[in-house]
Amino acid sequence: MSRIHAFSGARSDSSTAWAVLQLATALEQMPAAAAQPRLRDAAEAIRKNEAGNGDEAVEPPVERVKQSLAIAATALLQLARSHYGDTPQIAAEARVFAATVQGIDPEREPADRAAIIDALTRATGVLARMYAVNAAPARSVRP
Repeated sequence: MSRIHAFSGARSDSSTAWAVLQLATALEQMPAAAAQPRLRDAAEAIRKNEAGNGDEAVEPPVERVKQSLAIAATALLQLARSHYGDTPQIAAEARVFAATVQGIDPEREPADRAAIIDALTRATGVLARMYAVNAAPARSVRP
């Protein structure tokens, strides 16, 4: 994801799609995914959305990516509320991620790649914070 900004045109669209699919993979592989079918459902919905119908004239890549990121944002917001209630920073970061996704302008010319990269970066931050909370108890246990 960190190199998306270096590409343009079809290569950028491809790099962005790859990053969004990696986000879907992260959602379904989270420890909570076993107990939360909505995380797996969100990952599947993102994959279906990214596969599209092959007609870019109907749905431009930025609109498709925005929809996929909105699916991820909704899943992360729900997870933040249900599993990370005692860590308000996670909920706050998830809300910022969702707001960043809402701010992506699919009508903008040239494409709003900076906003997409910002949203992907914020999603990574939410996931990293969740991981840190999950890993913290394991690090504090000494053999």
